[in-house]
Amino acid sequence: MPLILAFLAVVTLAIVLYASARVLQQHPTLGLVLSAAITMTVWEVPSPPPIVHAFGVNIFLLDALSVLFALSTVFNFWRLGVFLRGTRFSWIAFLLMLCASVISGIGSLGANTAVNEARGILYLVCSTMWVCSLAWEKQEMRILFHRYAFHLGWGLVALASYHAIRFGIGGASDFVDADGVDQTGRVLVAGQAMVLALASLVLFENWLKTKSKASLIGTSAFAFVVLIAQNRSVWAAAGAGFILLIIRSDRFRRPAALAYVVVLAWAALVIIATGIANGEIQQLASSASNASTYNARTFSWSYLTDNAVDRGLATVMFGQPFGVGYARVEPNGNFVTFQPHNIYVSLFLRLGALGLALYLFSMLVPLMRHLKQATTSLNAGILGAILVYGWAYGPIWYVHIFLGFSLIATSTPDTLRTITLHKKRARSSRARSKPDVTGHAV
Repeated sequence: MPLILAFLAVVTLAIVLYASARVLQQHPTLGLVLSAAITMTVWEVPSPPPIVHAFGVNIFLLDALSVLFALSTVFNFWRLGVFLRGTRFSWIAFLLMLCASVISGIGSLGANTAVNEARGILYLVCSTMWVCSLAWEKQEMRILFHRYAFHLGWGLVALASYHAIRFGIGGASDFVDADGVDQTGRVLVAGQAMVLALASLVLFENWLKTKSKASLIGTSAFAFVVLIAQNRSVWAAAGAGFILLIIRSDRFRRPAALAYVVVLAWAALVIIATGIANGEIQQLASSASNASTYNARTFSWSYLTDNAVDRGLATVMFGQPFGVGYARVEPNGNFVTFQPHNIYVSLFLRLGALGLALYLFSMLVPLMRHLKQATTSLNAGILGAILVYGWAYGPIWYVHIFLGFSLIATSTPDTLRTITLHKKRARSSRARSKPDVTGHAV
């Protein structure tokens, strides 16, 4: 009886996952709404509890969502071959190395330890591939993405305003007591601020194309909140994104973009000259010049990479299995084990130089392609911003919802022709296999 019940439970779970993934495939709005809802809660709930414990592993809500993302991607797998032109094999090799490292960690260190450490990168891959597999050849999908950025951006502005009113505007070294949780004094955590910066890029590009007042107001409001969130890494990433977007914009739209920058610079000079915000400006300047956090991080990066090199060529090339940990002593003498705040260091430590090279290849090839086309200036801006952001932070999956969009290349005619040809072949195949009146296939 217990075996029968276990079998029925597994079958039921498989059916539920299959049906849910099919719904997600047909209605990507649901996936974006869930992603936005989780993004909105990470300040208040930085470490959500598991929803169930099974087979020695804690299972979280994001685990279930990532499985649905992965299954939905499988159903639309053919689109990846079209949208990830030039990087298909590098992505496959990267995924194989990732799976091998996770399996090796499970075998040597246990499922819970290995999976827990690998979660961040697994979430990143599942969310990125899911977004890449969506129907970007349709204008409706691009409209949906714009609405996602617009509504999520304003939601984060409202959230930041609530935090500012309740706790004040803090910097990197400030912390507040949020209902018993020791949380950052910043109005948004770094990932939320980065999402808001990327949303401002989406709206800025839309304003350049349509001259929409809503997009212009949204861009300005989002950029202002990113500024007061006081995260230098996000500032640098947003700056890189805007520079790439403006440089690669259509030459007829570039003057409007430069005029916007000039107006902002003029407004900033007026505020500084009048002295009406001296206190706030001093706080921003202090955040910009505070290098203690960055120095601690670079020390950790050097320590961890040197330790990997000392282990020999195999570790340098292929990394250590997930679950080994990131134990180190920081300059202040504290012993820490959390993941280093650098996605490139994290990938090097677990997938080695080869895995890191595959990841960078998969990022830089699309970036080079976008930089050659004015029609994909937004893709270039988002991808460039995320690459810069990765230098100071590890894998944050909800940021990489935007990465999935930036990797695609649907503006080129050959991409659209490939998609159309595939659909025609699929329809022809279904027509040939349709039974005639005698019950035989045509």
